[in-house]
Amino acid sequence: MHKTLDNYKIKTQRNFYILLNFINLKFKSLLFVCLFFQIYSFSLAQTGRDYSQKTVNIIRFLTHVNYPLGTSIGDEFVVGIIGDEEVVRNMSINLNIEKARGKKIIVKNIERAKEIQGLHLLYYTKSASQKILLGRVFGAIEGRPIIFITEEGKDYLKKGSDFNFLSPKGTWRYEINVAQLQSRGFSMSEEIKNKAINVEEELIAEEIRKKKELIVKINPQEEARLKAEKEEAERKIAEAEAENRKLEEAIKRVNPVDKLRLLAKYDSLMKGMTEQEKINEFIKLEAKAEAERISAQNAKDKAARDREIYSANAQQRLTITVSLIAFIFMGLIASIFYIFSARRKKVIEKLEITQLALSHKIEEINDKNNQIESQNTLLVSKTLALEESNKRTNDSIRYAYTIQQAMLPSLQKIETSFTDYFLYYEPKDIVSGDFYWFSEIQDYKFVVVSDCTGHGVPGAFMSMVGISLLNEIINQKHIFDPAEILENLHQGIIQGLRQKESDNRDGMDISLIRIKKINEQQSELIFSAAKRPIYFTQKGVIRKMVGDNKYVGGIKKETKSFTNQVSEIYKGDWIYLFSDGYVDMPNPTKVKLGTLRLEELITQMKSYPKDIQRNVLVEALKSHQSTAESRDDITFLGIRI
Repeated sequence: MHKTLDNYKIKTQRNFYILLNFINLKFKSLLFVCLFFQIYSFSLAQTGRDYSQKTVNIIRFLTHVNYPLGTSIGDEFVVGIIGDEEVVRNMSINLNIEKARGKKIIVKNIERAKEIQGLHLLYYTKSASQKILLGRVFGAIEGRPIIFITEEGKDYLKKGSDFNFLSPKGTWRYEINVAQLQSRGFSMSEEIKNKAINVEEELIAEEIRKKKELIVKINPQEEARLKAEKEEAERKIAEAEAENRKLEEAIKRVNPVDKLRLLAKYDSLMKGMTEQEKINEFIKLEAKAEAERISAQNAKDKAARDREIYSANAQQRLTITVSLIAFIFMGLIASIFYIFSARRKKVIEKLEITQLALSHKIEEINDKNNQIESQNTLLVSKTLALEESNKRTNDSIRYAYTIQQAMLPSLQKIETSFTDYFLYYEPKDIVSGDFYWFSEIQDYKFVVVSDCTGHGVPGAFMSMVGISLLNEIINQKHIFDPAEILENLHQGIIQGLRQKESDNRDGMDISLIRIKKINEQQSELIFSAAKRPIYFTQKGVIRKMVGDNKYVGGIKKETKSFTNQVSEIYKGDWIYLFSDGYVDMPNPTKVKLGTLRLEELITQMKSYPKDIQRNVLVEALKSHQSTAESRDDITFLGIRI
């Protein structure tokens, strides 16, 4: 123990100094590690998005592409992937947790062309050609209902693949060969077609969009000027149209003679202009247009120079700003390092003080551990002795169980004596304080169910005493009257346990019946009991007999004797004898099952076969008991005349 704690102290010191030396690494190394981690994290995130997008598309194919008629899918889709181990592993993780059309998706790593048979979809990745050539794959899927997907392959659709994955803008999408799928008997929803891409059309559209943006960005000032000129021209056109409308209104108001005079004047003005004057006027207009064009070009060139100057200045300002930020950051790092170095010295001093105190604590702990080890050794020794004692006790109880089982009557003998029977016998412990007993002698059949004082080993001893006395009274002494039998059993227990000379008051509750056959259809039932009832059916009607309020065994001031009760029973009638362990079983709220519930169960099951009757009793008791603990042994015996 001392050696272990010393090693722990040395290891703690070594780890602390390693931590301090690591913090003293150069700042550039730390920056390099951070940059590498950021790049690696971005790469992992991008790779995860790629696999996720491909997984969504594969599930879309399995869901919205209908296989040819007669194709058997089964309970799961089988997807084959040809590619390197990383691709197969990541796609397997994504697909195995998904479903398509309510079916599981199973992923297989395809190494050889002959493994393609039996697939529903095959994904041929960029690295697949290192395993299987594309031509062999086309040959393997020919004539089979397998959806074939390639990845970023040039002219793969023309060669015969159904779908081809592409990422034109960093997002994985797909091309589709509709004619190829339809020729192989597949059909698909409009969703599949709508989400497919036409690469050439999208590239042309993107180029046009970029050119438009470039035209707008070339000269923002020129664009503003053109927009202003357009607005001014539109305004002048509107004014001219308004003037024309006014002129037309004025002409309408002029009388016909004046109108002719005005038109003649307009024609004379036009006719008065020579061809040279018209040419000169055209040259003036053309010169004016050229001057305006040159002015616009000069303005455009000036704007370009201004943008270049602004860009150069902006780049210079950016460089200065970045340099300033870097300088401030380095200064901050240097300050932090200086502060940390000062604190490091203080921490080392505190650590030395703490280690000294820790050494004293370790010595105290070692002393206490030695004491604990001594106590543990003593405790282990006592535990072993206790386990050995428990083992001997359990062995003895199991042997007592064997003896008790040997003393109970043979169930085969009961089965041959009655039309039907069932037995529900469940001790609370290994051995039981309940017992059942049967004997057939001369013209009589005796059946007994008894509940002795206590349960477990004490109850088992009493049950053996009761069985021995019943064998003696009925089978040896030939006492056949039920009430007299119980009286002899009562006296036998008092004498056998010397209850008059001791404080022992053990005994038992018991129900005893004697059955004598009168004819093929009718028998005589005589019942005598100590504190126990019985139930029986009489031509389908439930009857009940209640025993005497007297205990078998024990010294009590009781003057009355046991009595007999007589009834007739018929062929097919049932008789039920039971201990109080059944009706007294509590539920988690400590409510007993009770006599009324038992009567309901007997009424319900009286016409059932024997096995079903027993199951009704067992299930009703378990349902009532739930998680509550059993309090007593249970015996329930049913016999059919």
